[in-house]
Amino acid sequence: MEDGYITGETADAVLNYMNAIEEATAITEDIDARYDAFANAEASLINNALVVPMGMSVPNYLATRLNYWEGQYASTGFSNKRLKGIHVLDHYVSMAEYEANRDAR
Repeated sequence: MEDGYITGETADAVLNYMNAIEEATAITEDIDARYDAFANAEASLINNALVVPMGMSVPNYLATRLNYWEGQYASTGFSNKRLKGIHVLDHYVSMAEYEANRDAR
């Protein structure tokens, strides 16, 4: 995309995808048809090799002195990003401590 215009070899595929997304967004009455329309749009990205699914990212290991197991928990949302109730330890949490805290919960 250059200056708001789609150019290059993949321009047709990108325009087809964008049109498919607009059509899928317009479907509001039939959830199954809407799902199928979005799935077909995604398939067009994959079939034209504009997107190559590689896998899911895995969080990096983080050495910390925070005991995250003391913090808030919710089954959904970002409660694990809140630091309320978490103490700063005088040492880094070892893998054994991490596993013990995880298993205790």
